[in-house]
Amino acid sequence: MAISKSQKEQIVQDLIEDFKKAKTIVFANYKGLSVSAFEDLRKTLREKNIGCKVAKKTLMNLASKEAGIDGLDTKGFEGSIVAIFSFEDEIEGARIADRFSKDNEVFSICGGIADGAVYDIITLAQIKTKEELLAKLVGNMKGPISGIHGVLKGVIRGFYQVVKSIQEKQT
Repeated sequence: MAISKSQKEQIVQDLIEDFKKAKTIVFANYKGLSVSAFEDLRKTLREKNIGCKVAKKTLMNLASKEAGIDGLDTKGFEGSIVAIFSFEDEIEGARIADRFSKDNEVFSICGGIADGAVYDIITLAQIKTKEELLAKLVGNMKGPISGIHGVLKGVIRGFYQVVKSIQEKQT
């Protein structure tokens, strides 16, 4: 069924709003993905307050230009394109899309936008979470302290054994 001009204008207006509000946008090819798998993706995205829109590439190009994003050419992307809009956490949308692409071979990330510029979103998706980075920092800070503790404990243990052996010889 063909889309009327007014419907296309409404789609473009909705996309412009999302392009302006989103902190990051991931574009992915979903051609060949089953409906149930696509619904699972949408459900996962909704739980994290991440938007997901499917539109023609020309409409996405128009919306991106209207939103002030230069350098985006969705016509270069292969297949049917879905746009994933991260409104709160910059990395979460890219991370979910990356995990989903590993589970579904037909789903592939084409590109993305962060801070109004076109980026390699796959690299962004592989950044560790804040909790993972904090855990690594704590582990790195704890390492030298544990090492010093072990060395000092060994010195004290050695001193204790020397004193104990001297005491045994005297008795």
